[in-house]
Amino acid sequence: MSLSSHFSDIIEYGLYASPLKDLNDPFEWIEIQDKENYRVVSLSKSRNKKMMFAYYGGGHGCCIEVEVTDESIIRKISYDKLTHFQQLRRTKTPEETLFHKDRLFEKENEYRVLFDCINPDPNHWTILRDNRVFLKCKVIRVYLSPSSQDYQSGYADALDVVRRHNEQAKNKSDRIEVKKLKLSTEKYQFVLDDTFMF
Repeated sequence: MSLSSHFSDIIEYGLYASPLKDLNDPFEWIEIQDKENYRVVSLSKSRNKKMMFAYYGGGHGCCIEVEVTDESIIRKISYDKLTHFQQLRRTKTPEETLFHKDRLFEKENEYRVLFDCINPDPNHWTILRDNRVFLKCKVIRVYLSPSSQDYQSGYADALDVVRRHNEQAKNKSDRIEVKKLKLSTEKYQFVLDDTFMF
């Protein structure tokens, strides 16, 4: 699937909910029965951490800021010293372990939304015919990494998707802002590049 197709899906349907088997740490879901009944949307409050771009975007990529109508379904991850199996013994259900991670991941500042296939709430989720599941949300901003445009010509196509969306938006509040990040000269993070125009 192309980058522009991903952008189209996010704008139209929301954020993709990954099957548990696609999570990068199998210990998060190994003890969960009926794994196919759950999906996870992972979020972060960090938009300018170089570590996040390096780990999840190969040093490139973008960060998408969204607004979710019902924030009560979003849960903050607890970062623990306990091993997965120790945590499992302390939680009430195996599913609860999906909201606990090792302290090694603490800088992710992660939040999650758990999709339950047995009791899906149509107010929060879009389920497509091909069984892909999306968390309903509104895209507010896209933050490009300093090298995202140079790295992949796919970003030009993705930004065209955003441009077309903005042209068709009836209200100014429905338009998506695009910002670019640059390297900070003071800290190990990104800051906004005020020279970038979209």
